[in-house]
Amino acid sequence: MQQTVRVCLVGAGYVASRHLAALRDLPFVEVVGICDVDRKKAAELAAKFGIGGVFTTLAEMADARPQVVHILTPPASHCALTMEALEMGCHVFVEKPMAETVEECDRMIASAREKRLVLSVNHSMRFEPAVTAALDHVAKGHCGELLSAYYFRGSDYPPYAGGPRPAVYRQ
Repeated sequence: MQQTVRVCLVGAGYVASRHLAALRDLPFVEVVGICDVDRKKAAELAAKFGIGGVFTTLAEMADARPQVVHILTPPASHCALTMEALEMGCHVFVEKPMAETVEECDRMIASAREKRLVLSVNHSMRFEPAVTAALDHVAKGHCGELLSAYYFRGSDYPPYAGGPRPAVYRQ
């Protein structure tokens, strides 16, 4: 690419550091800010990766003039934040799941199409060898009629802190 793409991240949690590690390897990307409702958390992550902009709202983040926004927050906030970023004229890369309901997904897609912006959903495991092999077996009919699938993945996520379970777990 010949031009620099300005990127902001919304959400300074666990997955943000993974996105930042990948983005810093792309010579055409400039990460211009991190937005999180917890300003201290955003500032700590920004300092760790040498990023100047720290924001607590997308409205504040607009001054950084991002072209692309990564939505890395809990799923219940994906739709509203994506819609706001699209309204700002930004392309959006949203973590999975895209949203909590089909209706929210449809609204997000319609808004991106109307504004002629790219809306993309992260599927980090899609090209993992075990996943591609499993999908190949399903496509070839080796598994018969697939009714459900169980998937287990270990990661170094922080332990569940308790309290009400997020919607993705309730579902």
